[in-house]
Amino acid sequence: MNFLELDTNEVIPLIQKEHPELWELAIDTNNHATDFQYTLTANTEKLHELLGVSLYIRIITNYQALLILVSKGLLPQSLVMVRAQIEAMFTLVAISKDNDFAAAYLGHEEYQRRGVLSKMKRYKESVNNDDPDIQEATSIIERINKNIEENNIKRISTEETSKVAELHSWYDTVYSLTSTAVHASARSLETHLVTDKENEAIVSFNNEPSIQGIGLPLGTGVNSMHIAIDACCDILSIEHTSESNELNKRYEQFHKNRA
Repeated sequence: MNFLELDTNEVIPLIQKEHPELWELAIDTNNHATDFQYTLTANTEKLHELLGVSLYIRIITNYQALLILVSKGLLPQSLVMVRAQIEAMFTLVAISKDNDFAAAYLGHEEYQRRGVLSKMKRYKESVNNDDPDIQEATSIIERINKNIEENNIKRISTEETSKVAELHSWYDTVYSLTSTAVHASARSLETHLVTDKENEAIVSFNNEPSIQGIGLPLGTGVNSMHIAIDACCDILSIEHTSESNELNKRYEQFHKNRA
């Protein structure tokens, strides 16, 4: 199957039949989240506002990418994208709970920069030990190390961020569950196998659109987007929108009916 050539109308009607309320809520959420985005302004001298709006933009683009993948019947890829959305949401909500977390989040970037530079340096050394980029990378790494030491910059894990965001239950559940798709665990590859129902023998391989299990990434993405909208309001010290409140109520009712 070439998913680039797949007409989305072949999959969306199946989703609308299987998850009519959830799909409608997902589209309404996207429309409000997009409209809300264009109302945002941030004081660029306040780090928590600058990062907050930027993170919100990343989350909404991840959410829209999720809807595209869902509409193609790409379940494993949908799980990968919703995990990326949740990770960004953790940081956004953490900043909404503690504005000072924005500085800690920005500082943690030094560890990521150092890691990338160290790998690049190692690669250059394996190819040509006289490459001038090696010396430049070494110099930058030394400056990063000095910055980390002098400013007591701490590493921040995703789990720690989820705790600051008061969303550790999400880390233990949907975030951990979707990690299997990101890392292509052996179990996650079972979706590509077709077995004989009688003796469970593998008879062929599968690469076709499927909506089986699609409710998990779709529902999680919708809920995460609602949380992100409210967190962005908190960061900017503005009232939660009436549309967001209504979307939250609809999701809560949907979740209650499904339970």
